[in-house]
Amino acid sequence: QVQWQDTVRKVLYHMQQDLSASQQENCCEALRNLIVDQDSRSFASDLGAIESVLAAMKAHSDAPGVQGHCAGTLTHLAAGLRERQLIFNLNGLDVVVSGMQQHEDASLVQYKGCAVLANLAADEESQVTVAQSGAIPRILRGMERHLNEQLVQDYCIGALFNLSRAPQNMVELVLSGGERVVRAALKIHPDAPTVKKVGQVLAEMLEAAKRL
Repeated sequence: QVQWQDTVRKVLYHMQQDLSASQQENCCEALRNLIVDQDSRSFASDLGAIESVLAAMKAHSDAPGVQGHCAGTLTHLAAGLRERQLIFNLNGLDVVVSGMQQHEDASLVQYKGCAVLANLAADEESQVTVAQSGAIPRILRGMERHLNEQLVQDYCIGALFNLSRAPQNMVELVLSGGERVVRAALKIHPDAPTVKKVGQVLAEMLEAAKRL
């Protein structure tokens, strides 16, 4: 236990000492691999991991590698309730959505961003907050741009499914052509884990909502 704690401390120290894009990207990926449960989430968060990750994303908004790998770290952090709230409080949601918008052509940024959004959308209040950031059209845009990328389709379907639990988000999904995008993912990636698990259900929900 002491060893992984020391490693987290060292990674965060190096993030503060070397602000280059390559260092921030590598450190975020290292943190992602170290944050594996609530103990490690809480420990890293208490040391300022969320602040460090968001600072890296803001400082290197033009670097898709930083945006993608740091979003991956946020995904692991956002699995905890306290950590989710801190990400919201620090405007991390807007940072993630902005990165997805700026790097539409980077599949890494799209699927890692969708993974964060899925974890942030853990309850109805959060689902509404995430949608208000412009997440739904951003997710659909990413899916359309990366139709043949299984990871993008899989993680984005997961985010859409979580967001769809809020009734007003379902309305936005219908009006934004969500059913068409989801069915395209089902057709091309029927065996992708999340597409297979919830894609058909989501498509049917959207079809039914159109008739209301």
